Amino acid sequence: MNLDPFSKNGLGSGPGKPSSRDEIFVKSKTGGLGRRAAPAAALEPMDIPSAEVAPEPEAKKVLKAKLSNPKWDADKVGFNEESPISVDLELPPDLAHKTKVSFELFAKTPKGPEKISQGDATAEGGKATFKIPVYIPAYKDEDGNRMPKVEYYFLAKHSEAAPLDGSISPKVVDEMADKVIESYVLEGITFAFDSSFLHPKHAPVIKDMCVKLGEWRKKDPEGKLASFGHADLVGDETYNKGLSERRARSVHALLVKDPQGWEDLHKEEKWDLSPVQSLLVHTGEDPGTVDGKDGPKTQAAVKSFQGKHGL
Repeated sequence: MNLDPFSKNGLGSGPGKPSSRDEIFVKSKTGGLGRRAAPAAALEPMDIPSAEVAPEPEAKKVLKAKLSNPKWDADKVGFNEESPISVDLELPPDLAHKTKVSFELFAKTPKGPEKISQGDATAEGGKATFKIPVYIPAYKDEDGNRMPKVEYYFLAKHSEAAPLDGSISPKVVDEMADKVIESYVLEGITFAFDSSFLHPKHAPVIKDMCVKLGEWRKKDPEGKLASFGHADLVGDETYNKGLSERRARSVHALLVKDPQGWEDLHKEEKWDLSPVQSLLVHTGEDPGTVDGKDGPKTQAAVKSFQGKHGL
């Protein structure tokens, strides 16, 4: 349909309808000056400032969980030891699976807070507990002396809760735990799944650590060796702590050359033939597929190893 009022075929033709542009602009029937309207091109544009569109505020995340009651669960804490800390965690039913709580430990120094250590824990029964290492701050005064007395506090974090500031319950430490001469982290050490059996591929790292221990023993013949192990956060926390302890014992037995330590772990965890097969492969024997099954190749590899070592 042609909507041009001035066209031949448009709405402008016909009885009672204007047929020209001039007839469109006529005097008002209700009075007034009666002047014809100025052409549209003669009208000056109005200076109307453009409205600024304010950015929409970001929607805040709705926090459904709550952290509370930060506590140091040990009455006495010494420098260079692990101290248990805890918080309460309230979770709604739809978030019952989100039990991970992260901890960060800080020390108050004249230069401000100094981050000391951190770690994660799994909450059980509405409570998350973690053993946090309480190291001496790196801060030193003008004479090069470390702080003899330090106030520590921790922060607790959860993905669905506001961070909990544990500075309301700080811990003052002014005495040394068992003196730490040296400490090492064995990076990348892995174990068989749900087991304390240490993969033989890590033998070079363990041998290098044994050399360091020999050098340390010369400096401190009466010193003590402490080993700490870890497991991931999957599964029950109590079970994982037991597994972590067994893994620490596994490495400790190798470091101090204690075969009985591995014999004990073999019995506790009821290792199958897989660890034996892995060790045979590491020593250059061929037990076949590492599958935990006692086949002809595994038996032949055992006899070959025994023959070479007079067993």
